[in-house]
Amino acid sequence: MRKKVEHRSDGQGFDLVFDDSLTEIYADGVAQIIPGVPVTKISFFSSAGIDPDTMVEIRPVKFQVAMTNLAWLELVNMIVTTIKSNEAHMKSNSAILDARQDDLLANINSGPKTSDQKINLL
Repeated sequence: MRKKVEHRSDGQGFDLVFDDSLTEIYADGVAQIIPGVPVTKISFFSSAGIDPDTMVEIRPVKFQVAMTNLAWLELVNMIVTTIKSNEAHMKSNSAILDARQDDLLANINSGPKTSDQKINLL
């Protein structure tokens, strides 16, 4: 089912349309940002693990986005605005997740589990 999000303000407007076939690509992080004129390129990586010979993490670049500098600056502004408006919520959830992660690591580090012991992940 297509999803439409309407944006209207100050006499300007646009509709975002999300098709069912929208491709979502996961990335572990940003590999690099190459600013240019008139386009900036942002490369994203997903970790492939540690090379056992060199003990160096392998980070293959999975995809690259090229956008106008104006669009890139709008993206940066959108990220900062979103973080600021959700800061309290993010901190609250982060504290809960950090505590749960500590519990899970303590559980894992406490030794092997027998088949009748259950590990409660969430």
